[in-house]
Amino acid sequence: MLTTILRTAAGSAPSVTQYQVFRKLGLRVVAADADPLSAGFLFADAAYSMPLVSSPRYFDALVEICRRERVDWILPALDEELLTMARRRTELEACGTRLLSSPVSCLQTCVDKCATHAFFCEQRIPTPATWEPGSDPLVGFPVIVKPRRGRGSTSVYIARDTNELGFFSGYVRDAIVQEFMTGREMTIDVLADFASNPLFIRPRYRLSTESGISYKGAVVDHPGIIRWVEKIVRTLGLIGPANIQCFVDGNDGVWFTEINARLAGSVALSFEADPSFPCALVKMLNGGSPEPAIGPARPLIMLRYWSEVYVDPSQVERICTRL
Repeated sequence: MLTTILRTAAGSAPSVTQYQVFRKLGLRVVAADADPLSAGFLFADAAYSMPLVSSPRYFDALVEICRRERVDWILPALDEELLTMARRRTELEACGTRLLSSPVSCLQTCVDKCATHAFFCEQRIPTPATWEPGSDPLVGFPVIVKPRRGRGSTSVYIARDTNELGFFSGYVRDAIVQEFMTGREMTIDVLADFASNPLFIRPRYRLSTESGISYKGAVVDHPGIIRWVEKIVRTLGLIGPANIQCFVDGNDGVWFTEINARLAGSVALSFEADPSFPCALVKMLNGGSPEPAIGPARPLIMLRYWSEVYVDPSQVERICTRL
C-alpha cells in the first residue's frame, strides 16, 4: 500500500510541482486548501476544500480528512499551520497520522522573528540588527519594517527616514524593525532526520522574486554557509524539511534573517539539482533512514513561467470534497 501524505496550500504556486514530484516517487498525495478552485487539486489523488487556519473548524476538518483518506503523514506548507498542528500532534496520531515537523519549542523560535533574532544572537550567528518600534534605533536609515510573524514579502517596507519609520511601524501589524541588508539574498533548503542531523543542505541564490516567491534562482556551493546551517539545525533541533534565509555581501559576509520550518516555495530547484534530496524525504516518510548527502548539488539555474490548467464549469463541484 502506498504511503499517503497530506500537503496543504494546494492553491499556492509551488504546490503543483511538489505534488508531481511526490507522486512520481510513489506517494499518494491528498491536497487541501480553503479555495475550492485551487489548481493543485487537479494534480493530487484526492482533494479537499477546508476552512482557513483561523477558523475554529479548521482542526476538526483536518482530522476528518486524515481519517477519510487514512493519511500517514502531514507536510504542513504554511507557517500559520505549524504550531496549530504541532500543539495537537497527539490528536493527529490518534487517527493514525504523523506530522513531519519540528517540535513546538523549535517552531516557537521559527515563527517569531524576534525569537529568531534572539536565537541567532545567543548562538553568535551573524544576523542583522533587529528591534521593536519605539526602541532606540540600532543602525541608521534605511531600515526594513516587517511583521513579527508572517511569510513571504507581504507588508514588508523600506523606511528611509524617521517619518516613514513612524508611518510603517503603525501601518504594519505587530511590526519589527530590521537593519537594511545589501548583497545577494539566499535560501538554503534543508532536510534533517528525526535526531536533527542535517541530511541535505542546499544553498541557492534568489535572483528574482515577486511577493516573496523566487522566480529565478541559482544553486551554488558555499561551504561557509553550510557550516553555519549545520549549527542552526542541530542547536535549534529542526526535524524534517526547512528553509533558512540569509544575505551574502560583497565581501562574502553572511547575515542570517529567517528560519522557516517547512519546505520552501522554490524547493523545486534544489529537488531538480539533487534528485536524491526528495528521494531522502520520501524514504523518511516510508520509515527508512536516508544517508547524508555527499558533495554539492550540480550547478543549476531555475527560470519560472506561468502555466494554465482548464476546467469545465460542470466539473467544478467534482474537483474536491468540501468540508
